[in-house]
Amino acid sequence: MIKLKHLLMETERISFVNKRRAQAELTQKIEGKRADKMGAYTGKIFGLEQEDQNAPRTELTRIEDLAKYSAFALGNADTPEIGDDGSVIQPRSALMFKMPRKRLGLFAAPANREYIEYDIEYKDDKQDDEGKPETCYVTVDAEYAIAAKKILDYMASGVYELLSGDDNDVGGPAVDTFKPDDLFLQASNILKSYSGKIKGIGTYIEYLSGFNNKGEEYLQNAIREVIKKIGQMSFGEFGPNQTEEKLMIDLENLLRQNK
Repeated sequence: MIKLKHLLMETERISFVNKRRAQAELTQKIEGKRADKMGAYTGKIFGLEQEDQNAPRTELTRIEDLAKYSAFALGNADTPEIGDDGSVIQPRSALMFKMPRKRLGLFAAPANREYIEYDIEYKDDKQDDEGKPETCYVTVDAEYAIAAKKILDYMASGVYELLSGDDNDVGGPAVDTFKPDDLFLQASNILKSYSGKIKGIGTYIEYLSGFNNKGEEYLQNAIREVIKKIGQMSFGEFGPNQTEEKLMIDLENLLRQNK
């Protein structure tokens, strides 16, 4: 019997490139457009342990992912990832959910369209007291499903209803049980613990959420910017108060722990 991975390689061959080329291609992928300005970037960049068409491969989505692999390859939009056992890794599906139209801001504000792509539909005739659709149906592109699920669980827990996919499809269980190395979650929890004690906590969390799917380096820089803004809140001669200083120290310690 021909193994699936060997059969697949006959029709889905990849082109190996050096790390420098892979980084250039990945930069275009992240920006969503080709460097030659000939439209959107639709290809894929993969990381492998060796230059072997039959080897397991993982699609790269962040610049820091390059450091994890010794070989790199380019594929087209339909080229799948291959697992360690040689099987095709199915791509994640789009995330679909519904929630009251009046509460959509809980998701839409932190899920800025500059960072997360989604569509909104109104499928039923039921209207609220303003004479507008009561329920909105949202579809988030598969690429942003994990980030969107984190925002929903953190900002709109108990408000939205998931319509497609399950927790495994979109990156795991609810936010409060994510792995402890989730930098966005840790930073959000630290900020949330100061809610009511320091002004602007919600704004800081919303700001960080915009960098959550752009890579750890971007998120670390965003946390540094938050620390800077907290330090600038007090304009008196005494500078930040004790509570503000403690929050700044907590965030700085978080960055040191995630180096």
